[in-house]
Amino acid sequence: MAFVLLDDPVDSIELELKTEPERFGSGPGGSSRPPRRTALGYMGEDDDAWHNMRKWQRMKVKIIERGLQGYKVWLLATGDFAFLKTDLELEIGSTCDGLFQQWNKDGTATFIPATKLKSEQPIEPQSFSLKDLLPFQESQKNASIEFKSSDMDDPTDVLPGPLSISEFAPIDLIRHKLADYLDWFKQNSYTGIVKYKHPRFNSYGALVLFRGRCTGAMFSCEGQQNFLSTEQALPELFTAMCLLGADVFSYTLPEEIVLPITAGFIGYQVQPQKENSKDSFEYMIDRFAKYKSIALLVLSSRSNGTMFVYVYKGKVIGFFSLEHKTFFLNETGMFDFVSNNTDIELYISVLPNEIVLKSFQFGFELEL
Repeated sequence: MAFVLLDDPVDSIELELKTEPERFGSGPGGSSRPPRRTALGYMGEDDDAWHNMRKWQRMKVKIIERGLQGYKVWLLATGDFAFLKTDLELEIGSTCDGLFQQWNKDGTATFIPATKLKSEQPIEPQSFSLKDLLPFQESQKNASIEFKSSDMDDPTDVLPGPLSISEFAPIDLIRHKLADYLDWFKQNSYTGIVKYKHPRFNSYGALVLFRGRCTGAMFSCEGQQNFLSTEQALPELFTAMCLLGADVFSYTLPEEIVLPITAGFIGYQVQPQKENSKDSFEYMIDRFAKYKSIALLVLSSRSNGTMFVYVYKGKVIGFFSLEHKTFFLNETGMFDFVSNNTDIELYISVLPNEIVLKSFQFGFELEL
């Protein structure tokens, strides 16, 4: 899938990224201690804070509101807010038992439902054909992202940045080995983005990670005509990351955003179903809602820029403006963009829902 990008983008709003000396629980070199005493359940000095909340400690929680990866909850025992990470459908206002999992950088705690651990059983990986699972008319070629070096200086700009500054974490490859970080990503089923750049060699790259496996990758360097994508990019990217002077950082993103991004790398391209892009876009949004699909739609206007629309299980999660480097968690601007531009080119990639089941393994191992 080729993305058509503007030669003269509008003035961009740079995504401001701030770093901290340590990222709590960020893997090699990180600290597992919570960030401040005012966090949930804290009493006394910092040295005592970690012992106040133990791994898998059970607490009764009340469901307050839905989030991207679970629910905001109220801890009945302490009167504090926390986050319940789950893909289960829970009723707002109901209560359930939660197990403490980890501290977050903002001082809150993440829990998982107590019933989830009991129901999880190891399942042997199965193989399947993507084409057999698609309810749409797809093209014969893979929808892997293709770029030309003339399109942009940094191809990783097509990926949204962190939704929260606290999710951003630099990777120190001087004090720690890349293999240690890759192992940590695998062991912790990390879902998010790893970005790389090296100013001296004018090279850039990124990894898209879902549950500790690579589901997309890109790499470019000076003098290279086309950017490498996915499997071809991995060995070059891993080598470049270890070079002295490389700038590497990671940040988590919700599955609801990472999986549509993944569709752009290892999904299948779907042909527009109507004569014009506007009708095709509206038609496909309706179809995705019917089939609860995971999809990435790219809207490219020569006059007004490029927009990436993320669809997760039939719902539009949000859209990312390439020119403004801004992520919007709403649908209004997306439909306005389609209605107000007559020169839109539409690209669609679909990732079958079945691919995210724990009985399937997809993507590439993080191996050097």
